[in-house]
Amino acid sequence: MIAIRQPENIVGYGFVFLIAFAFFFVLQYHDTLSDPDSFYHAKMALLMKEQGVITQFPWLGEFTVLGEAYIDQHFLYHVLLIPFVSALHPIIGLKIATTLFASLFVVTFYWLLRRLHMRWAAWLSLLLLLMNPLVFRLSLAKAPSLSLIVLLIGSYFIVKQRWKPLVILSFIYVWLYGGFAVIILSSGLYFLIDIVVSTYRRIFNSQSGGVNLLKVLTTNKSWKSLVATIVGVILGIVVNPYFPQNLFYYRYQLFEIGIKNYRDIIGVGGEWYPYVPIELVGATVLLTLAFIGALVLFLIKSKRNLKRNIFFLALAAFFLLLTFKSRRYVEYYIPMACLFSFTIYGSLFWQLKPGYYWKRLVYFKSRKKIMVALVVLYFLITVPTIIVQRYIQERNSMVNSIPHTKFLEVSQWLSSHSDKGDIVFHSSWDEFPMLFYHNDTNYYIGGLDQTFMYLYNKDLHKKWVDITTGKQSENLYEIISGDFKARYVLASQKHTAMKRNIKSVSELEKVYEDSEAVVYEVH
Repeated sequence: MIAIRQPENIVGYGFVFLIAFAFFFVLQYHDTLSDPDSFYHAKMALLMKEQGVITQFPWLGEFTVLGEAYIDQHFLYHVLLIPFVSALHPIIGLKIATTLFASLFVVTFYWLLRRLHMRWAAWLSLLLLLMNPLVFRLSLAKAPSLSLIVLLIGSYFIVKQRWKPLVILSFIYVWLYGGFAVIILSSGLYFLIDIVVSTYRRIFNSQSGGVNLLKVLTTNKSWKSLVATIVGVILGIVVNPYFPQNLFYYRYQLFEIGIKNYRDIIGVGGEWYPYVPIELVGATVLLTLAFIGALVLFLIKSKRNLKRNIFFLALAAFFLLLTFKSRRYVEYYIPMACLFSFTIYGSLFWQLKPGYYWKRLVYFKSRKKIMVALVVLYFLITVPTIIVQRYIQERNSMVNSIPHTKFLEVSQWLSSHSDKGDIVFHSSWDEFPMLFYHNDTNYYIGGLDQTFMYLYNKDLHKKWVDITTGKQSENLYEIISGDFKARYVLASQKHTAMKRNIKSVSELEKVYEDSEAVVYEVH
C-alpha cells in the first residue's frame, strides 16, 4: 500500500517553498511587466534608497490631489524592495522579490493549515497554484502577496484570540499596504460571530429559553481582538512619517477610489472593474464546486469548530461580493474560499486514516475494475493537460505585456533636453509609471489613478481627456501652455487622433519621434 503523506517540519516548509518558487520563477522569466504600477514601485524603492522617506511627490503634484495629500501607502513594501533593486538590475530585482513574496504567501498558507491541524497541508497549499486568477494577482510586481501574508497570520491570531500580536501586526499592516482596513473588518466579523454563536448556544442550552445578552457580552473575549486591531491601526496611522496628511489620502484611496469609485464616469485601472459571475465561475470552476460542496456539508453536518468555520465562510462570502464589485479582490476571495473548503472537508473526512480510503478503493476496484481504470486514466490525462495548458496561457499573457524598456528612449531624450520640473503633457494616465521610472527630471499631468486628477479639478481633467482622445481640436496651444503650463507634449503612437490635432498647431514643434511616441515642444 502506498500512502501519500504531507512532508513534516522544516522539510515540509522547504518542499512547499521550492515548488512555489520554481512555479513563480518560470512565470517571471521574461523581460516584461504585467502592470504599469510595477514601474512605479521599482522607482520608489530606488528613490528611497537615495533620498530616504519620500514625503513630497512633485511628479504628480501640479494637477492631482497628491500635491497636498501624498503618502507612500506601500512604504514597507518599498523598503523591502530596496535590497533587490539595488543588488540587481531594478526590474530583475523586482521580479525576484515578486517571486519570493508570492512563494512566502503559499508557505504562510501551509503554515496556517498546519496550525489548524489539517492533514496533507503541503499538497492542499500547492493547490493554490492551480487558481489562475490568484496566480495572476500574485505574479504582479505589487504588494498583494505581502498583504495576504499579513491577513492570514492575522486571521489565525483572531481565531486564537492572540490580541497582543494583533496590535503589532495591525500596526505593520498600515505601513505595508493601503488595504489595512481588512484586518479590522476580520476581527469585527469574528466578534459578531462569537456573540451570535454564544447567544445561540446559551438559548439552546437554557431550560427557560432565555438568555442574558449583557452576560454574553461581558464574558465574551473576542472583543479584545477587535480592540487590538483598532488600536494597532490607529497607532500605525498616527506614529507615521506621513501623519496627518495620511488622513486626507486615506479618504481618497479608501473611500473615493475603493468604495465609491468613479469607473462609470472616468477610466480607471482594470482591477477596479467587476468580475462577471459566470466569468469568475469559469476561471475557478474547481474551487466553485468545492466551495459549494463544503457549504452544503457545513450546513448539514458540521458542528466542530463552529465559530472558526463561520468566520472563514463569512470572509470568503464578503470578499466574493467585493470581487463582483472590483476584480482585484479575487486575491482575497480565493484563499479564504480554499481555507473554508479545506477545513470543512478536513473536519468531516480527513480525520479518517488514509488506509480506510485505500481499502474502500480496493473493494470497489475488485467489482468495477474496468470502470475504475477508465475513470483513473481519464483524470490522469485530462487534469495534468488542463493544468499545463492554463499555466502556459498564463505565462504567455505575461510575456506579451509591457516591455521593461517601454518609453525608455523618449524618456532619455526628454531628460537630457529639458530642465528639472518641466511639465510633460502626456497622452494617458497609465503612461506615467513608465515615464516616471525612466525619467524623474520632468513632472507629469496625471497617473497612478485618474481619480486623483478628477477630484482635484474636474474641468482640467475633462480638457486633458478630450485633448488626448482627439475630441478637443481647438485652442490646443492655449490650453496646453496656459492651463497645464506644459513645456512638452508626448503622444504615444497609438493616439492617432491626438497626434493629428497637435500636428496642426504651429506653436507646437515636433522635436523627437520613435516607434513608441512623438514629442512636441511648446513655444
